[in-house]
Parts: sequence; structure tokens; C-alpha cells
Amino acid sequence: MLKDINISIVGFGNIGEWLLSKICFEILNKNLHVSKIICIEPNLNRLKSKISDLIQSLLILESQYDKISICQIIDNLYFTTSFEQVKDCDYLITAYSAPIDKSIKNRSDLLFSNDLITQEIAFQLSKFIPPHCRIINIANPLDIVTWRLQYLTNLPVEQVVGISSQIDIARLAQGINEISGFNYLSIDLSSLNILGEHGPSAVPIFTQIKINQRNIFELLDNEIIEKIKNYSIQKGTQMMEANQCIPPHIAVAQATVNCLKSWVSKCPTKMTLCCWNQVYHTYLGTEVYISEAGISPTNLLSDLSQEEEMALNFSAKTIKNEYLKLKERELTKVTLCI
Repeated sequence: MLKDINISIVGFGNIGEWLLSKICFEILNKNLHVSKIICIEPNLNRLKSKISDLIQSLLILESQYDKISICQIIDNLYFTTSFEQVKDCDYLITAYSAPIDKSIKNRSDLLFSNDLITQEIAFQLSKFIPPHCRIINIANPLDIVTWRLQYLTNLPVEQVVGISSQIDIARLAQGINEISGFNYLSIDLSSLNILGEHGPSAVPIFTQIKINQRNIFELLDNEIIEKIKNYSIQKGTQMMEANQCIPPHIAVAQATVNCLKSWVSKCPTKMTLCCWNQVYHTYLGTEVYISEAGISPTNLLSDLSQEEEMALNFSAKTIKNEYLKLKERELTKVTLCI
């Protein structure tokens, strides 16, 4: 039996709204047992505009679900601008972001903007967050922001993860479908994996991919496979460029709910997440088993080809270098203040 949990969502923009809606559906369908959901949004006007819409959407469901269950969810929803409300939180989801406008043209711009927000949010969280709390991060660039949240809140690394890898894997499936022409039924989705950075140095693991129960290299030539690789990576990096792409909402919310459901379950689920990798000593996309008991890596790393190992090593170094640059900037800022 699932135990009741308290959930907090920090950031109530489009993704936060989709996420809360999906969590409510999971509660109505008895897939999650939640005693309290707290939505924290520092922008009071945005918060007010979302509350009414969400409650109306729940009331509309009365003909399909039990009215008492719907009313219980509404009664257990709390909307606030105060971070103090996370003090009883079991799972916290960070769904904030700097406004994506023309000033944010690439990953570096987004990293700088979101790190400033991350520092402020982590400072507030560190004052109230309970030591057992688990964090699921959505904010991009995901590898670095997840690591920064862990460092700044001082929570153990095994309690802070990000959800980017599931989205990367879905994009890989799209790439296979659109470029090779194989339909989704023929693709073994469980054989798809992308490790490393959620960005340009991501590492699709083609040696594991099965299509119609055959290895992808038996069916497609290297040129087509390279096009699929570029497709899956470019789909991710172009979301950093405001003029080319609107960041996804539905897929991100679904990936987050998948992670949440797996983390509260007693039965381990195999899933690729952005989490602390003991081999590479950094946060990066890693295949793990996740359950209420915790997170542990699978043996996938031992099955990689030499080329995949080299690519993953480069990806890990890329993440570390970006992280260290942010820490240096932080130290410089402190020194200048002194």
C-alpha cells in the first residue's frame, strides 16, 4: 500500500500548472496517495491567475470521478509565496525558470540566468527543508542546476535528481521514427537510452537499441544512425534558443510524475535520470533502479562500447567544467563583496 506523502512544487508557470494537473489525476486514479500539495510561486499575480483555473478544471471532473475525492484534493491544495511551507515536505519539485526571451540565446545564457534564481531559491529552501526531503529538478540546464540545488541545499546527492534523460530518450525514439521510417511499434522503447549531459554532449547508446528484435546496426547504416543521433541531440539543444523553440510542458510534466511515482513505490523501476554518478563523480544521465528504498545504478556502464565510454567521459568533463565555472563566479562575487 502506498503511504501518504506531502509534495511541494516550486514555480507555478506553465510546466508547474501541467505538473499539478497530472499529479491530481494520479491521485484520483489511486496511483498516488498525497496528504498535502503546496504550490510555491513568488510571483503573486501569476499565482492568483492559476488557482482559479486549476480548481475549475477539477470541479468539471465531478461526472467522471467521486465528488468526495475531488473535494479532498481541493481541500489539500495550498498556494503560497512563502518557502516556510516546505517544512513538512517529503518530495519537492523545482519547476522554476528565468523568462525565455531574446536575451537568452543559448545554453550559457540560460545557465547564468537560472543559476541566479537557483541560488535565491536554494537559500530559502535550506532554511526550512526537512533533511529527509527528496528533490526532483526540472529547471535547465538540468545537469548543472540539479547539482547546484544539491550543493546549495546541502542534501545528500542520492536525494536530489533531475528528469531530463526520459525526455532525451523519447526524442531518440522520435528520431528513429522520423529518419529511418520505422514505426513506434517496431522500436523496443525499453532498449533506448541516452546518458551524460542533457545537451550537446549527450551520449545515445546505439549498441543497445533493438528494432523488430534486431540490433539497429543490422538494419541501418552509419550515416542514418548519425542523423538520428544529431536529431535527438539538436531537439534538446534548440529548446535553449528562444527564437527556435518553445520549451516543452506536457512531456516534462509526465516525466516528472513518472519519477515521483517510481520514487514512492516499493517495487524498483529501471529508469534513466540525471543523478549523481559515483564513477564519473558528477551529475549526469545515468540508468538506475529507483524506489522508496532509494536509488542504485544498473550495470549498463559495464556494457558500453569503447566509443560510448569515451563520449560519456567527455560529457562528464563538460558538465564538471560548467559547474566549476559557476562556483568560480560565485567565489569571485563573494570576494568582491568583501
